[in-house]
Amino acid sequence: MALSQNFRPYLEPTYFIDSGSKEVLEYLHKIIPPDRLIGMSNIEKAVELYYAVRDNFRYDPYFLDFSIEHMRASYLLGEKNLERGKGYCITKAIKLAALGRAAYIPTRLHFYIVENHIAAGRFFDLIGTNILAPHAGVDFYLNDRWVSTTPSFNKELCDKLGVDALDFNGVDDSKFQQYNRSGDQYMQYLFDLGHYSDVPRGLILKVFSFFYPQLFDGTITAEKDGIEVIL
Repeated sequence: MALSQNFRPYLEPTYFIDSGSKEVLEYLHKIIPPDRLIGMSNIEKAVELYYAVRDNFRYDPYFLDFSIEHMRASYLLGEKNLERGKGYCITKAIKLAALGRAAYIPTRLHFYIVENHIAAGRFFDLIGTNILAPHAGVDFYLNDRWVSTTPSFNKELCDKLGVDALDFNGVDDSKFQQYNRSGDQYMQYLFDLGHYSDVPRGLILKVFSFFYPQLFDGTITAEKDGIEVIL
């Protein structure tokens, strides 16, 4: 059954989610070769792409590049950036959204504010809060409903933190690790910032600067603290 016109914004390329670009299509076909892609259901495609983005790119909050050109999927899935093999939640969500659309799955970005109850380590000490804002995810339209995913945290990192990595079956929402393996509360949903057909860069910068002003006022620097922010 053909999708209605209401889904066009979630299927077509946008400035940031440039799903028709050479780089996005080449990476899609690297993950799922064209001969396999033709015979797969949208659920099968979404699941395979989710795991590719979740685990092929390590979560790295120490390099936050908000520059317009570098937030495009074509750059993020281009050869130069692929060599890094890293990304933070927003760039990982952009990659997955572009791959979903390139595979002809209606796909949108979704943003939240969440609290990490077992925040630990130097990064959280530096920013002085356990709030993650905005935290980015991806929604796929599968079997007549939107299904939410969060591909941010790779399995290796989750094992290190004692948290089960978020699995995705294409049917159930897969948003946050609510508890760690010891049963302690880990991630708590605080606020839903909504879903978008393209990257709301202005909103992202506004939320980041509100929660983490020290990343923008020169208090935290790459040379002194190891966290680099590029605007």
